[in-house]
Amino acid sequence: MVKKYILLFVIFSSIQAFGQGTDVVPGLEKEDSTEIQPARMETTEKTDFPEFDRDKILLFADYLFNEGEYQRASVEYHRFNFGFPNDSRNQYSLFRIGLSNEKVKKYDKARKYYHNLIEKSTETKWVHSAYYRTASTYYEEQKWVETIFYIDSLEKAEGNLGGVFDYLRGWCYLHIKRYSDAQKIFERLNESDIEQRVSSLYYLISKTKQAQIMSGRSPFLSGLFSTVIPGAGQLYCGRIGDAGYSFVLSVGCAASSYYLWEDDKPFAITMAALGTFFYLGNIYGAVNSAKIYNDNSHREFIKKTEEGVPHKPTELFQKP
Repeated sequence: MVKKYILLFVIFSSIQAFGQGTDVVPGLEKEDSTEIQPARMETTEKTDFPEFDRDKILLFADYLFNEGEYQRASVEYHRFNFGFPNDSRNQYSLFRIGLSNEKVKKYDKARKYYHNLIEKSTETKWVHSAYYRTASTYYEEQKWVETIFYIDSLEKAEGNLGGVFDYLRGWCYLHIKRYSDAQKIFERLNESDIEQRVSSLYYLISKTKQAQIMSGRSPFLSGLFSTVIPGAGQLYCGRIGDAGYSFVLSVGCAASSYYLWEDDKPFAITMAALGTFFYLGNIYGAVNSAKIYNDNSHREFIKKTEEGVPHKPTELFQKP
């Protein structure tokens, strides 16, 4: 009898122990927190910018920049500045951030970083480079007058900044058709000790002289020719189609009015009014044709000048 109770007790105890064991999911037992805390602390204390990585970050940023991946390069230069704020190469990386934005035509952002560099830097080469690149951003936006104004303002505040700023000013004068002023600047620079990298001066002096004798079309003469003979001014400017169009409309309406005057006066008056309108439009078109001709000649001249010059103004101070 006693053996029976002992057997039942053993069976019941085994069942209870088994039931308790199944309540615990393997792998989720609560461990003593004091045993794993040091491992967690060791992980969180690792820096994201270890000392030996700084050269690799800057090298990779330069690689991206040279490959034309300017936005990605800007991110890496930012990473370098953030990770190593006391590194002596921060001025270089800040300049490259500005230049990267300039390359993707984000000129306002580029000027912002150049301005930061000017405020933070104590080295003349970085300050002058940032000044020049800032002026260059206005030039690249085709804001010729603003570029000249910025350079003039700099010289009033900082004194003479060197021949390269005059070089950029001369290019602005070329764009706004002040050819003689551009020639004077390039001749003055050619006589001075300007940096070797601006060796394009002989070429530019010859181009400014060429521009001043470049054949253009007089708006006055063009308008006068079309006043005498409709379409003659357009023909003078090389616009043969416009010349024929102006002649046919003006003369055709006038001839219709003349021949139908006795038979149908209302229609003849209408044709006379149209003829007058087309005649005056022909004169205006002739004057405008001369201006278009001159603008196209100027743009073609500037394009060929920029293609032929060894040192384009926007390429200077990219590697100070």
